Amino acid sequence: MISSADAANHTTTISYTDSFSDGVNHSTLAYPTTVTDPDGNSSTMKYNYDFAAITEKQTPSPNAGQTPPKQSFSYDSVGRLSQITNNVNTAYVRYIYGGNYIQTWATVNTATDEAFGAQVFDGMGRVIFSATNHPGSTGG
Repeated sequence: MISSADAANHTTTISYTDSFSDGVNHSTLAYPTTVTDPDGNSSTMKYNYDFAAITEKQTPSPNAGQTPPKQSFSYDSVGRLSQITNNVNTAYVRYIYGGNYIQTWATVNTATDEAFGAQVFDGMGRVIFSATNHPGSTGG
C-alpha cells in the first residue's frame, strides 16, 4: 500500500525508499520509511538491514519551532532490543535479559534516577514474578 484516503479524500501516503542505519541504499524498497498524514506531517523510520528492526524513528514536532522528537533503538548481539533513547532529554529504557527474566532500567529526567523493573518467567513464558521500584518515593 502506498496511500490511503478516507471518504473526504484526506490522503495518507507511505514511502518505501530505503533508509537503513548503515547508510547504504540496498534497493530493497521493503519497509515503510516515511508516512505522511493529510496535513503534510511526516514520520520517518530507519531500519537495521541485517534483521529489519527499527533503529531510528522521528515523528512530527508537537509544537512549531521545536526539534521533532526522535527515538533511537539499539539491539544486543542476538537481535533483542537493548535500549530505547529519545533525543529530547536523553531519557532511556534499557533491557537486560537472563535465562528466565528481563530487567528494565528507565529514566525520565536524569540518568541518576533510574527506575528498576523485572519480570521472571516460567518455562512456558508466563510471568510468575514481577518487581519494580519507585526512585525518589517516600516510604517505598
